[in-house]
Amino acid sequence: MRRFCVIIFTLAFIFTLSGCSYETRIDKASIAETVTVEKGENGFVYSFYMLSDSEEPESVSIEGEDFEQACAMAKQKYIPDLSLTKMELFIVSNKVDNHILYDDVSFMASQYYISPRAYIAAADDNTMKFISESKEAPQKIEKHIILQKKEDKENSVNLLSIFNNFTDNENSDFNIFYISSDKELKITPIRISSEK
Repeated sequence: MRRFCVIIFTLAFIFTLSGCSYETRIDKASIAETVTVEKGENGFVYSFYMLSDSEEPESVSIEGEDFEQACAMAKQKYIPDLSLTKMELFIVSNKVDNHILYDDVSFMASQYYISPRAYIAAADDNTMKFISESKEAPQKIEKHIILQKKEDKENSVNLLSIFNNFTDNENSDFNIFYISSDKELKITPIRISSEK
């Protein structure tokens, strides 16, 4: 029995010291949970809101022509280990043209490393501000989307349902929810078209 305890203690000590190697560990600060898109001066500003323990939202904002370029620039300059596997929300400002959202969703649907469960929505300025100021905003928005989806089954709310719409229909237009917030969050459906 004593020998068994010594072996267990030794193994526990070794595992504690060795931990995870850097190569196999994904730094928590590299995981983007929410991405927002707004118009910028020379293109679009993609803000990656990272998983963190802080009370305030932590984000990295990248200006680019589209989501593909923003991801590449984020990995190259700011977040080398950027992970989108746990992305829960992709929110686009209502001031961004529909074809940009369409192109971004088409890109995301073709990438295996982006969570297919990510909710896609458009939002007004108040909602975008709410996301940038409150760490609780993404959870509240996600909850509203889920509740609305139960009532309205016609709209595509996540990347997987939008991708399925692309493959099932000749016309690859799709509907998503538009989130507005004056005093409270409100959700209405809008149509996203591939036409520029």
